[in-house]
Amino acid sequence: MFHSVKMIGPSIAILVCTPLFATAQDICVYTQVRDLSGNPNNPEAAPTISRSRTLFHAGRVYDYVDGVGELIVYDPAHQEFIIVDGIRMLVTTVQFDEIKHLLKLNRQRAGEYLDQLREKGDADSLKAIRPLEFQLHPVFNETLNLQAKPPILNLSSEYFQYSIRCVTNGSPELGERFAPESIQRYLEYADWVARLNYVLHPHFFPELRLAVNESLRRRNLLPIAVDLKSQFEGQHHLRAEHRFYWELEDQDRSYINQWERLLVDPDFRHVSFNEYHRRTLVSQTSIKR
Repeated sequence: MFHSVKMIGPSIAILVCTPLFATAQDICVYTQVRDLSGNPNNPEAAPTISRSRTLFHAGRVYDYVDGVGELIVYDPAHQEFIIVDGIRMLVTTVQFDEIKHLLKLNRQRAGEYLDQLREKGDADSLKAIRPLEFQLHPVFNETLNLQAKPPILNLSSEYFQYSIRCVTNGSPELGERFAPESIQRYLEYADWVARLNYVLHPHFFPELRLAVNESLRRRNLLPIAVDLKSQFEGQHHLRAEHRFYWELEDQDRSYINQWERLLVDPDFRHVSFNEYHRRTLVSQTSIKR
């Protein structure tokens, strides 16, 4: 759910690593994200922002976005991400604790900025407070339409609205090979990717996605299509569509072998996460200019 989109910031519970994660079934997820902002009634004609392939295998998750050249390897057993920049030929590792620390610092800065806006007290400053406060502490109005096929979970607020088509245990769309614990595994992964994605590519605070994931988790729902509408910093409408498969094909395994070789390729330079982060932010600033 938007976790691989580089310009976007689609639960609060901390991931607990258990042997189940390492022994559970393989999963392949194809994701396509479209920008429907200019053409919401004709999604097939809307521009595609990204296409990604996410592979769950042997306790790790490999996420690769076509055309971007960045591979993210989620390794819950070691409480870390490994990130490979194929264009700049860089590799870095970041621990979950470091991500949490960086997010804490960003929240503190956001709190200081909110205090500054309150001190100014002018109309524009006061208007900017509420959407930022909502990102830090999101509370959605939630409704679940079980009559829709598939069911639709709606999370609405003044600034952000999510409409999520879902499936759950027993849904025929999941097929016979589906393992019930796969929903929770996917959402645990989505939580951590939302946190990492904000650190690497700051936009909306990850609390928005964490709140969405928690709502899905409580209901044991798997998202297959997510619409996000935002009235923050302009009007936006994005749609992420996910296709899930409960086994890997030979091509998927070939990709994993190729990516594992990249992690030890002597031509790739291993750098600290601080350096990788700095280079990423500088690159994003240059692109915006």
